[in-house]
Amino acid sequence: MSGNHEGDLAGRGYVKVSDLKDGDVIIEKDFRKYIRYGFVLVNGKSGATYQIFRNMAHTKVWKGGKLIEEICVRIKDKVPPTDNVIAFKVMIESDELAFKKIANVYPMQKAA
Repeated sequence: MSGNHEGDLAGRGYVKVSDLKDGDVIIEKDFRKYIRYGFVLVNGKSGATYQIFRNMAHTKVWKGGKLIEEICVRIKDKVPPTDNVIAFKVMIESDELAFKKIANVYPMQKAA
C-alpha cells in the first residue's frame, strides 16, 4: 500500500471533510455537527425542521420550537446509518410530502 492514504481514499470515492462545500449533500460545518451529536437538522418547505438521527428509528419534526411529530421510515435494504441519514435528508429537501406519505407519522399530543 502506498504512503499516500488520502490519494488511496479519494480513488475509492471518499471525500475529505475539508473538501465539503456549499452545493454538496452536506457541508463541512453540518457534517462535523453530525459526527459530534449524531443527527442532522433539515428544513422542510413547510417550515418544519426534521431532526434525523444516526442511531434512532424515528425522525423528530419540530415547528416553532415544539415537537409536533415523530416519523418512522425504513429503507428496505440494510444500509449504513450515515447513508440512511443522507437519503432521508435528500428526500425531505426534494419532496417533503412524498417523504411523509411513505412514513408512519405519530402526531405529538399535549398531555391533559
